[in-house]
Amino acid sequence: MSRYEYRALPSTSNIRLLTNLHIDETADWSVVFEGEEQPIPKLVGSLELVDLRDQPRYECLSYTWGPPDRVYRSKEQYHYTTKWYAQEFPIAIDGAVLWVGANLFTFLQHAVDFESDGSDGLFKKTAGVTYSGHLWIDAMCINQQDDVEKGQQVKIMDQIYSNASVVLAWLGLSGESTRRALEHLFIIAQLDEAAIERAKTTPLIHGDLNGFGFEDSKPGSELYAFFKSAYFRRAWILQEVVLAKRLLMCCGTVMLPFGYILAAAVNLYHTGWWLELAADSVSRYKTGVGSALAKLMGGRDMRGIMPFESDYEPDYERWCDPVYMLTEIGRIRPSFGGLEDQSPFQFTESGLERPDYKDIFTRYRVLESGDARDKIFAFLGLRPDGLFPEALQPTYTGDQTVGAVYTAATRYLIEIDLNLDVLCHRESRNPLRSKDLPSWVPDYEVNYIYSIGDSVATTLAPWSAAGDRSYRTDVAFSESNSLSV
Repeated sequence: MSRYEYRALPSTSNIRLLTNLHIDETADWSVVFEGEEQPIPKLVGSLELVDLRDQPRYECLSYTWGPPDRVYRSKEQYHYTTKWYAQEFPIAIDGAVLWVGANLFTFLQHAVDFESDGSDGLFKKTAGVTYSGHLWIDAMCINQQDDVEKGQQVKIMDQIYSNASVVLAWLGLSGESTRRALEHLFIIAQLDEAAIERAKTTPLIHGDLNGFGFEDSKPGSELYAFFKSAYFRRAWILQEVVLAKRLLMCCGTVMLPFGYILAAAVNLYHTGWWLELAADSVSRYKTGVGSALAKLMGGRDMRGIMPFESDYEPDYERWCDPVYMLTEIGRIRPSFGGLEDQSPFQFTESGLERPDYKDIFTRYRVLESGDARDKIFAFLGLRPDGLFPEALQPTYTGDQTVGAVYTAATRYLIEIDLNLDVLCHRESRNPLRSKDLPSWVPDYEVNYIYSIGDSVATTLAPWSAAGDRSYRTDVAFSESNSLSV
């Protein structure tokens, strides 16, 4: 079969939807992995053209393109898994072949029962939700080889996700450790205020958890590994989660409303249990034992002494804290209308203002993206004031470099705010900083938050050059990207 060729979208309000997804039982397909043929199902479907102005009914997929996990049982498992997820897999679309990543292919295998009543698969009726059988998936519904189309579709991404009846967040397959993590997560999500207060003085790993609901087993590395999932570190999830009418988390065939994930994250944060879990996992990686036992043994390297298994997390030292980021998402969500997400926990703050672009670009820079330009483009759809910034058009053509995007974003923030607060977020002598940026532009690709405090936060900032007098900021930008103040 020939490779699928996209036809140009007729207008900027058109999108494609995946329909009629099924398995062709009459054909056998396979891929070669590690030198051996691996049989795979022949997935078949169609891409249908629709116009958002016609208000079509569809669901959206939110997922990570690469491996869904960030914590592994061993280095060997890590290397095997990353090789597998580097594979591409074929899908028959309208008589041609469209190649997709392994994580998406795995999801689609679970999604073939869209219209099957009583099915035991992923898309049986769940929590009162019925499915249209029409899916929007970025990797398939956007021509990834057309940079112009990519920019046009990113510009309407907020409409695509906010108009979907349901957003399905795919976290990958669920094994035994994931099942235990979800059981523990469900209990933690429903802790009341009294239990949270008791938990602050009760260690999660070595404490007495009677009365908390963990009679069968205590949470441990599996809960840590769940929250360290690659999904919770994606830059794109911010607008996908915040703008969704309804968000369902999918782990294999297990589905639950996002509200439970959020509630568990908030409770882990307030009890201090997450800090304990994270410290224990880092200690297991470094010493082969938990932090509490390592402390008892004097902090010696125990790997050659005691036969403890240690999870392998190749990038555990990177700053991004998924539980903190989830609590931040929960904090801003009500200002965008919130979710219809059946949850034991709801933020009750009233009158919340939406964060502005400066807050979004700097606070969420720790999230990850495959294309460095998406550290800006992935957040544009939040539209804090309801408008799309014309000065920051999402453009993926070759002449739109990362440096040009970051410079334009910083210039926009200075001009729109008429102050220089964004300069507080510029890194100082960071070896990771891009060398082609003007000195006054933060490198948003550096996954750390840098700030000495914003001048508008008068209760926090201990300085004010103008005292109690009014001031005016005059700025000018030269063609060589110099900033004059």
